Amino acid sequence: MTDDTLFQIMSMTKPVTATAILMLQDAGKLSVTDPVAMFIPEVAALKKPSGEPANLTIAQLMKAGASARAF
Repeated sequence: MTDDTLFQIMSMTKPVTATAILMLQDAGKLSVTDPVAMFIPEVAALKKPSGEPANLTIAQLMKAGASARAF
């Protein structure tokens, strides 16, 4: 292995993003229980199939397999 060795890191987006979110929580910048709409206002318009507001939290989006339809 050398300094310029390349490694494949496939499917690492979610773990890297989750780590960053938890670091922000540790720094007091956000909480995983915060509504996503605090940071992305357009998310507030999402509805459940029943028509109720989705009220998605950061923690819900961090779950593996999370989708807006699941809430």
